[in-house]
Amino acid sequence: MKTSSWSIWVSLSILLLGSGLGQAGTPSSMIPPGDSADGETVFLEQRCYRCHTLEGRELPDFDLPAKLKIHLGGDAHTLWDRDEFGRAILNPDHVVSPQYQAIMIQGGDQKGSQESPMPNFNAILSISDLIDLATFLDSMRKGG
Repeated sequence: MKTSSWSIWVSLSILLLGSGLGQAGTPSSMIPPGDSADGETVFLEQRCYRCHTLEGRELPDFDLPAKLKIHLGGDAHTLWDRDEFGRAILNPDHVVSPQYQAIMIQGGDQKGSQESPMPNFNAILSISDLIDLATFLDSMRKGG
């Protein structure tokens, strides 16, 4: 994976996080189509399977309670598109899973329920990695 240019990351972040364009369900998309196979490679190399499962995919097992794993693909993110997956990767706190919030609240952690446990990948992923990963995740959703 290549080191990304700070200015490109800032520009992409502003476009994805700061504008109302490209919301799920609209015809415009801020993230161009990438290479789904390369996105799957990124998913595996970054060990996203530690916390995420995928519809119809065998992934390496990781010791995390099933109730804490977030399912991607199938019906789980039908209304999401590449832009929504990109937002979630760039800013994990953008959307925190309701299941995760409930588990944290039941455990007495109100603050933790508002913050995603997903690490920040901005310094790790190149822009092409982000595009490919968002394309791969988009391809996994039902109707994607």
